[in-house]
Amino acid sequence: MNLLGPPDRVPMPARVKWQIFREHIAPVLVLIVVSAVIVQLWGQHARPIDLVGEAVGVRVAVASPSAGVLTQWYVQPFAKVQQGDPLALVVTTDPALIEARLAIFRAEMDLLRLNREPLTARQRADIDYEGLRLDWLSLRAEQAVTRILHTRAQQQYRRARQLYERELISADELEAPQAAWAALAVELRERESNIADLEARLERLAWPELDSEALMQSALNLHQQRLRALELELEPVIVRAPMDGIAGPWQRRPGEVIATGEELMAVLSETADHVVAYVRQPVRTRPEPATQVVIQTANRQRGVGRVTYMAPHLVSLPEHMSPIGGRAEMALQLFISIPEGMSVQPGELVDLQLASRPL
Repeated sequence: MNLLGPPDRVPMPARVKWQIFREHIAPVLVLIVVSAVIVQLWGQHARPIDLVGEAVGVRVAVASPSAGVLTQWYVQPFAKVQQGDPLALVVTTDPALIEARLAIFRAEMDLLRLNREPLTARQRADIDYEGLRLDWLSLRAEQAVTRILHTRAQQQYRRARQLYERELISADELEAPQAAWAALAVELRERESNIADLEARLERLAWPELDSEALMQSALNLHQQRLRALELELEPVIVRAPMDGIAGPWQRRPGEVIATGEELMAVLSETADHVVAYVRQPVRTRPEPATQVVIQTANRQRGVGRVTYMAPHLVSLPEHMSPIGGRAEMALQLFISIPEGMSVQPGELVDLQLASRPL
């Protein structure tokens, strides 16, 4: 032992040194590292949010231009459609009413046929031509009646087919409407063939240019146009898709009577094309049109859009976007474009940041 010099230093065990480092130095180092990581992540992801917006897509209502009965849907809800695809079939005229009009037309044609009185050999040739035209018009009238019966038989067969698929009727009960539909289809094709033959014969004959037959020619032309109008009324309306997109839910079922312009379904776009944002009160900033806005989705997509339109007055804030649930609130509405290449689902909520702040 050295009694005069400095005292000897007592060696510290490694276990004690580790305990001092763990209790006094390590917590400070961990705090520094964690704080640095938090600051970095905050700067990258937790930027200030100025607005909350909702992505909105295009929604086009599909309606029938005429009143009638919805007879068939060609697409199922939420199926992809392209512009021009058939969506629904609407019968716009009561077949019984068309059949009554055709009966009147046939009676007028019979009266017109009785009023023809051949006077000369030249006129007899004219009347032969008139007879062909009368036969042609009569066949077209009969074809329209056959088409009505064919449409009814087709609807009866479809109803019977649905009952058969549900096992509510037997196969024998299904054969009767199926056979009636097939027979009328054959009859319709035969009448169309006969009409085509008469049209070919009429094209080979020229109408005799006689002033005495001008009245008959005018009468035949008038009846021809009336028959054409009846045929157009008999044609069902095929409602087609106005754009590419997704078919929405059915608003009406087959067999229901619909009004003119009544919405049957909607076609929805697959992606949103703009964002609707709301500035809550008090409105301290009013972004001008063309102001840049940073759009960020929940899956961390980011893009820069622009303010395209600002509402001139305050509107009701949707309940699902209001932090104060159950209370009506007014806000300033903005429309913001979505940049190309950024895919946002319609209805998705996005965070918005005015580009005037540091990005």
